[in-house]
Amino acid sequence: MHWTTIGLTSYFVLWIVVVLQVILTLSLARAVGQLRRRERGLFLLYVSPHCSLCSGLLPSAKRFFKEIAAEADGVWVMVLGSREAQIFYARENELTRYPVAAEEQMPARMRVEGAPFGLWINAQGQVKAKGMVDRREHLESLRHAARIGHPSIESYVAARVEEEEQERERRTASH
Repeated sequence: MHWTTIGLTSYFVLWIVVVLQVILTLSLARAVGQLRRRERGLFLLYVSPHCSLCSGLLPSAKRFFKEIAAEADGVWVMVLGSREAQIFYARENELTRYPVAAEEQMPARMRVEGAPFGLWINAQGQVKAKGMVDRREHLESLRHAARIGHPSIESYVAARVEEEEQERERRTASH
């Protein structure tokens, strides 16, 4: 069998194409795997450099962040204020391992009522739970609220109270 220049060139080009297809297929599989893994959501904690409650919450919040690592794709600390204040606050409070965002319109869009304020956001970008979080128990209550499908523990309690009232009314009406 005699190889011509064109035949040899096309043979090598064909193998290059096959190798590139394998690489692209593996890259696509990896990207799909990452997307599937990212369906857990995101936890945002809004803090302010001038807030003593925020400073007091940070040590327990950092422990909380480690605990929720399996439940959330990540934790972002949203420092309210100027970019310089954000950078200084993040360094001063050892928050540099968490993304610190400088988005000024986001608090209004997410209806953040002040600081410290926490939000659980699902993979579709919808708020699963939110509320003021000035103690560790508040962080845990947001975690629980996100699990049970209520935007806050308060809304869960209000729904339970309403259900109980409706049940009492039904019982009273049936007697």
